[in-house]
Amino acid sequence: MKRRVFFLATGGFLLELTAASSAAQSLGDLARAEKEKREKEGKQPSKVYSTDDALALKAKAHQKVPTLTAESQDGRSVQVTPDQETDVIFMATWCPVSKRLKDILNDPRTRPYVAKRKLIFLFEHSEWPTMEAKVMKTAKQNNYSQEDVAIEIAEMKQKSGSSRVYDPSFLDNLPGQIYFCPVPDEVDGFPDVLTVHGYTGTGLSWLVEERSMPEELAQKVHDDYDPDKHKSSEK
Repeated sequence: MKRRVFFLATGGFLLELTAASSAAQSLGDLARAEKEKREKEGKQPSKVYSTDDALALKAKAHQKVPTLTAESQDGRSVQVTPDQETDVIFMATWCPVSKRLKDILNDPRTRPYVAKRKLIFLFEHSEWPTMEAKVMKTAKQNNYSQEDVAIEIAEMKQKSGSSRVYDPSFLDNLPGQIYFCPVPDEVDGFPDVLTVHGYTGTGLSWLVEERSMPEELAQKVHDDYDPDKHKSSEK
């Protein structure tokens, strides 16, 4: 049998997803990149850091925001809606950028800016179809057999022990409520934040634009949880 070399990285996260997203970038770089991406896709830019654009976001506060039907960990159906006191954050347990945002939110330097907010964390109703698709893609690129794929997926599920998420430990110590739901089309990556002003994209833009966290401090906390930076310091 061929040796199975899939893309699970140390700590249970995916190597395939870390290269582009974990490189250290300034908030301005992140904003410009997101703006260009959304313009190409025909979407209005939502992550900018000028005063005018910040005011424009706040001006949308009275527009209707979506109500999402979600499910609690014990199977109860709930309605989730962002409001003046509540922000909704879409995350994925396999995503290293989501892990970084979790660390940022639990950092004492960040807490004063979210202490009075009700945070609701939403995850895919089941992450396993996404994980299986990623394994299949990697297997196809490397000419692995269907048997290899089936074994890899079975081992992943057995190690996880969860029918919902890839990494159940990710749910520990999240500073808010946890629910599961189908991911809206507007969410084109993780993490993404939904407020009364709409989808703000990355957690950093939300912290700076919506929660008034100083950009320099947000950048500092963000960089402190850069996994590539930590790897370099260990060499």
